[in-house]
Amino acid sequence: MIWLLFIAVSTWICYEILQRRCHLKLREEIGLTGPPTSFFFGNFLYMFDTIKKKVVEFTPYIYPELERIYGATFGFYYGTNLEIVTTDPAIIKEVFISQFGNFIARKKIAINMVYPILDGLVQVDHIGSYGAGWKEIRSTISEIFTSSKMKKMHLMFHDQLDNMMNVLSEKSKVNDGTVDIYAEMQAISMDLIGKCALGQEILCVKYSFPSSNIFVDSQSSVKRSTFSFKNSLQTFKTIRPLPDLIDLMLAENDKRKENGGIPLHHDVIVSNAWAFFIGGYETTASSLTFTAFLLAKYPEVQQTLYEELSSTFSNNEPIDYERVMKLPYLHAVFSESLRVCPPIVTFTGRRCIKYKS
Repeated sequence: MIWLLFIAVSTWICYEILQRRCHLKLREEIGLTGPPTSFFFGNFLYMFDTIKKKVVEFTPYIYPELERIYGATFGFYYGTNLEIVTTDPAIIKEVFISQFGNFIARKKIAINMVYPILDGLVQVDHIGSYGAGWKEIRSTISEIFTSSKMKKMHLMFHDQLDNMMNVLSEKSKVNDGTVDIYAEMQAISMDLIGKCALGQEILCVKYSFPSSNIFVDSQSSVKRSTFSFKNSLQTFKTIRPLPDLIDLMLAENDKRKENGGIPLHHDVIVSNAWAFFIGGYETTASSLTFTAFLLAKYPEVQQTLYEELSSTFSNNEPIDYERVMKLPYLHAVFSESLRVCPPIVTFTGRRCIKYKS
């Protein structure tokens, strides 16, 4: 019995070693180069050593540094999983446009492979845990970004942005006019996305907590914030004039029931609301902050943008969606800001679901 167990374990170990060797040879077989690999850890040790030598803030620069050494396209091993990293426009176009249908799955990241992210649009595969795959969820969520919906949301944002301008005006009068613009952009992003994803007035900008008053009387706070969920649903249906993400997914459920289909599981709805909130919050806040920084760094660009806005809108004239979308210099400024300081880098990774010769 012991010999059988020994033979079984030895066979399994030999199989794993051979499999690992095959995986680690793949990069060379397809003609790519990259940093030296470890048999047990792939390129993890290289990443850890680089962070240790150049501190954790250097992490976003690891790939650009490898590009400088190994060229526009190279291979990086996460354990035995080979990840192909490229800045080649031709390959990027092939993956994201020409063969988009073969690369709809995102790379598997352990932290995203659990609820509530797993069945959200940012992680779900072509077939989700509850049968609703990427294509079905995308077709539902994309309705919130139609021109008519964007126009309605544009009007809804006016009050939020007016609050932000008032807060910035007040804060500029103290501390020698110094304002933590990143914190303010985080607050306004939280307000706007909370409204779009959940239909809730969060008011982070208007009621930001001072550092000296983070902890409050928890009992009174709970009493003020607790309400009947069942009653609130009916209330929100009455007072909410604009459809948010949850409304759209609930409406999709109603359509499915009417047509005899299987409704979206409540975990799928929660996952997508959460993914929309988390995915949009930091990227929006970072993009706005980077743009503000670049405008401050290049005052001539700021002046040109100011002149375009001034010539389009008078002081008391409402800023409408149609004209904003037709401002060429504003579009150019944000496009260049996203190019110079992209808010996300590795999250754009894709995984092939269909192999072609």
